[in-house]
Amino acid sequence: MPIKKKTNSKPAKSTAPETPVPSAAGTKSGQILKNAQIREIVLNQFKKQPSWDRKRLIAECLQACPLSPSEIENISSSSLAVRYKGLIGSVLAEMIQNGDLTADDDRKLSLAKETGLIFKEQDAEEAILALLEHRVLNKPAIMDGVQRKTAPKPEEVPLIRSVTETVLNRLVKNESVECKNGTYRLHEDSKFPTSEIGSILYRAEHGGNLYNCFIQALNLKGGEFFEFFAAKLIEKYFILARMHIDSSNIVGGSDDNGIDVIIETTDWLGYREKVFVQAKVKSSTAVTLKEVREFYGALCAEHGTRGIFITTSTFHMDATTMLSGIYNLIAIDNRKLFEMAKYCEVGFRREGTSYVLDEQIFLE
Repeated sequence: MPIKKKTNSKPAKSTAPETPVPSAAGTKSGQILKNAQIREIVLNQFKKQPSWDRKRLIAECLQACPLSPSEIENISSSSLAVRYKGLIGSVLAEMIQNGDLTADDDRKLSLAKETGLIFKEQDAEEAILALLEHRVLNKPAIMDGVQRKTAPKPEEVPLIRSVTETVLNRLVKNESVECKNGTYRLHEDSKFPTSEIGSILYRAEHGGNLYNCFIQALNLKGGEFFEFFAAKLIEKYFILARMHIDSSNIVGGSDDNGIDVIIETTDWLGYREKVFVQAKVKSSTAVTLKEVREFYGALCAEHGTRGIFITTSTFHMDATTMLSGIYNLIAIDNRKLFEMAKYCEVGFRREGTSYVLDEQIFLE
């Protein structure tokens, strides 16, 4: 089945008021919106309808970003649109983790239902970090400080204190906050943000298992970021193999037929290849035979010369058996991904004789 061309038709305007976000005219050329601004764009979409397919939601959010129609159409791996897709996907993953959004089995996203007082973990985290910015406090002082900032009604105090304690424990666990002798302070290493991805990067730099930190970071950043990462990784591999990259486009979307990236190459003899890539983030399950079969079907239907199925997980035994019998389709599992990323120095950089995670690619 042919890949459908993407359209840039904008959705019908909603009568619901939208939170203003920077327009293309009000944003410097090449300047990327901050996470908080992307979050407002996401929330505005839920004023139009209560639930969204993830990929459709990202497409709608992209329309609201400060991009011209031509920039939105540009699907090359180095384009602003691709960077924004990765950023939007990361913000969605963070909102799901924080409980702001819920995801059902069909990948439909909805706003989490709120009851009573609107006080979320993000509110508690912001209050705790503000309190600890220049001070060392014990737990009762932190609890009282957050309570003063929110000025709740008496019946709301137990919820405030419960959420605050939960968040404080999480900040200690992910090493954003230090706890010594019953007192709390911000971690002295301020190089990384006080977030889950910051915690992973901190652990990687301070002796944590590099493989585990790498895979956790990719899973946390989400599928859209992984499409971008996979494109950059495979491009670099081809360049090291003395192949010229003629084009590299990220085509992943709601109707991509399993093809996320298309890279066209020419080797030094002049042979040309059209390589299709599927990039799959999976944190707990293996890639199935059905997923591999569907991708191979798309590869054949669209006349790709080679296929690469790359994942942060592993491949089911049946899928591995099928792959072993196909000459132009290869699998890159989590272990091979780790070694390939180090070899190509994408997501890693070499320091002396060892490798460290390149925080820039995970934080940009």
